[in-house]
Amino acid sequence: MPGAYLFKGGYVATLDESFGDFAAGAVLVEDGVIKAVGSIDDISAPDAEVIDTTDGVVIPGMVDTHRHVSMSLTRGIGVDQSLFHFLSNTYMRGLPATGVDNMYLSALVGSLEALDSGVTTIVDTCETFHSREHAEAELRGLEDSGIRAQYMYGMSGYPYGDVPFGRPAWEARLAHVKELKTQHIWRQSLNGNGIRYADWHGFPLIRECIERGIEPSLGIDTVSAIAPDLLSQMRLALQTQRCLDHDAAQKQRKIAKDMHFSARDALEWGTRNGAKAAGLGDRIGTLTPEKRADVVFICNKHSLSASADPLGTALWWMAIPGNVMGQLVGVDVQDLRARAKEGLKEIMENLSRVRTELNTEEIDEYLLEVERSTRINLAKAYVDQVSAKDAFRS
Repeated sequence: MPGAYLFKGGYVATLDESFGDFAAGAVLVEDGVIKAVGSIDDISAPDAEVIDTTDGVVIPGMVDTHRHVSMSLTRGIGVDQSLFHFLSNTYMRGLPATGVDNMYLSALVGSLEALDSGVTTIVDTCETFHSREHAEAELRGLEDSGIRAQYMYGMSGYPYGDVPFGRPAWEARLAHVKELKTQHIWRQSLNGNGIRYADWHGFPLIRECIERGIEPSLGIDTVSAIAPDLLSQMRLALQTQRCLDHDAAQKQRKIAKDMHFSARDALEWGTRNGAKAAGLGDRIGTLTPEKRADVVFICNKHSLSASADPLGTALWWMAIPGNVMGQLVGVDVQDLRARAKEGLKEIMENLSRVRTELNTEEIDEYLLEVERSTRINLAKAYVDQVSAKDAFRS
């Protein structure tokens, strides 16, 4: 993001304990890097472009740690499906019905709609295992969108084995965890593991994780079934945990007297914790000087009254490496929407020629075949052997 920008006037939630919050704060950004955070009276930058954040809140860019951008063109197809039907209809039929060009378009659209909702970093849990061309098309879509992304390809081993101690356990990132034995939770905690949740497959173990030192993060999973904005997932995760806490008290014929998790906690799950889970906590996740300028401005522009809680208002501005925006910059939205509509039409036509959903035994066999083909095809997608660290967008 070349140039200098000063976010000035609104509430600044740095999520960095060494700086805290500023009721009337400012964030100075220069050439894609945060240079200063503080009160509005402490930061002066005469040559910077001023972005007025009065009556709003400035937060770090959100980090989605579990998103399938390869499914972005089939928006809503799984809204009313059970997990079984979703797997057989969308995951096992929809993706094979997606051609190379539409795989690129899906990744591009999925990444841009993430940016448009304030998500500046995604962990793309991808299954473009059909061919090297599919894998590279998805990579190009991520790259062309300008989002910061990690391309996490492949299926886990089946059946699932134990995670050993040491570095392999630290590298593991668990998703959709719904049940863990206490000793297993402790083992993951001691190895600095993170657990990623998308509130779709059952109640998340957020309290259990936090009580044991594990930092949960959030993801929307897929727009085939869930809206693309992570703020909604933060609210849903917080409401779900509060519901579980109240339910536990009511079962003991008591009334829950304390609110153990706050809106700030939920914000941390979707920002700072996500950055740590992605291995990028030293670069993003908080509004800290010398970190990358992933900045989101939330305001109450469309509200009829002032906001008592700035975290519950509407998204308006974003700043990411290469862009400052109140809307998508450098994108012909109408053209992209038309291409996405045509891509969906092609996928649905292909689906009409594919066999009906699989039964339980066929799904199990399919997962095994997916694992085998993933190891063969996607490994070939990388021409140059580079480490994951080198592959991160700077």
